[in-house]
Amino acid sequence: MINNTFKRTVHHSELICDDIISFRTVDHSKLVCDNGWIYKSFSDKDCSYAICDGKTNFNGACNIYYSDDQIITRSQSSPQRSSGGSCTGPNSCIDCNDGFYSDGPKCRICSKINNCNHRRCTTATNQKCMYCEGDVVSRPYWRAYTPEIDDANSCQKTCSWRADSTRCYPGTCANELAANCICSGSFTGNHCEKIMDDPTIAFNHAAFYDKSKLHKLENNPNYLEYDIPVYWTNFVGFSTIETSMDAKYLQPPDTRDADHYVTAFRVGLIVQKLTVSFYKNGIFESSQVKECSGMDRDLPVDSKHCSNQFILSYFPTTLHNDKIMFAVSAENGGYLDVHNRETDGVNRYYYEGNTLVREFEFHWDLVNPYHCSVTQGLGCDAFASVTNDITDNPNIDLSFGGWADDLSGLSYYDYDVYDLGHNGVDLIDGMSVVISQTKIHVDNRAVSSRVKWFFSNRITFTVPRSGL
Repeated sequence: MINNTFKRTVHHSELICDDIISFRTVDHSKLVCDNGWIYKSFSDKDCSYAICDGKTNFNGACNIYYSDDQIITRSQSSPQRSSGGSCTGPNSCIDCNDGFYSDGPKCRICSKINNCNHRRCTTATNQKCMYCEGDVVSRPYWRAYTPEIDDANSCQKTCSWRADSTRCYPGTCANELAANCICSGSFTGNHCEKIMDDPTIAFNHAAFYDKSKLHKLENNPNYLEYDIPVYWTNFVGFSTIETSMDAKYLQPPDTRDADHYVTAFRVGLIVQKLTVSFYKNGIFESSQVKECSGMDRDLPVDSKHCSNQFILSYFPTTLHNDKIMFAVSAENGGYLDVHNRETDGVNRYYYEGNTLVREFEFHWDLVNPYHCSVTQGLGCDAFASVTNDITDNPNIDLSFGGWADDLSGLSYYDYDVYDLGHNGVDLIDGMSVVISQTKIHVDNRAVSSRVKWFFSNRITFTVPRSGL
């Protein structure tokens, strides 16, 4: 039986010369294949080989090699660039390789989908992604791209271990998507790697002592404001500074499930410092920094109390208008360990934290306050006066003013009321103290208030008996 063929007969005449001239007719038959079919050799009697785009299966029919594109299936270890296929009829290719389709005479690669390793299709326009790039296991936290969002029409980037995506922790990724990353409330940044909250410093104390510890200058250890309070002194015999601080920063809840690519998460306090800086006449001279132990960015802690002693002999002798700045600082931070699903390695990343600094100023004023009469004579307010020298009213009004201090200002005043005695001839002041009031703050301001001039202050006191 001859398939896909027909028989063609060719007639021609031959001249035969002899004594008698005569002609004869000779018939030749030739095997001719139908269009789109061909035989393997002239000896074949069967046109059983189809032609696809001018080629048969013996010389690469259907196949196209793609140097600029490829298909990678999950089960293959190497990419497929050849379309394969078998020509089973004229311009009719079948059995194209996975990821390729037949357009008739050729097997062609399915149209591209960004970040897709393995596409499948039956035409040039109905491609679907079977296997996205970075898809180690087809489940959350194990793939860098997912085809599941829009019925495999695209590969969309997920929150993952990759640097070009987002780790998004602490945070959440709706539908796994990097575009949907929402950091937890106190974190921000592309990877949620920036801490927005400051740590807390709940206690900050510096106490200056002399060698005998009879003199002491200290700040309010519970001061939590952001301005810099000033503490004034005129004592120059301090030898040590005892300092201490308490700080705290608590990490938010760790909401990871067991399958997360984040394998470890820890934030807290990573640095605490106590700093003493010396200024000579307002100009910085030197400083000492003592860092609290037991913490760093690989070992964050929730809270820490630490203390240190500074020796004042490290600094020059304190003189008028010198100052020492005491600063406490606390920095938060920490780390995140991430499992790279593609390499099976673990990478550590560090959080960018905030530093809270609180400062206190200790300032030396060795020049006493003075009255304006020193520079202006009698043309200024009296340093002290009463309305009536002699009165039967036990409520005495005392006024005073004109006092000044050029550096620290006036902070408080004392006054004493003495019994006026006599020696038989003259009246004598200061026989005995009847009333004594100390540290009455100027205008009820704090010790650190800087008031240069203090005019016409008035107070009222009551004498306990007549005759004073």
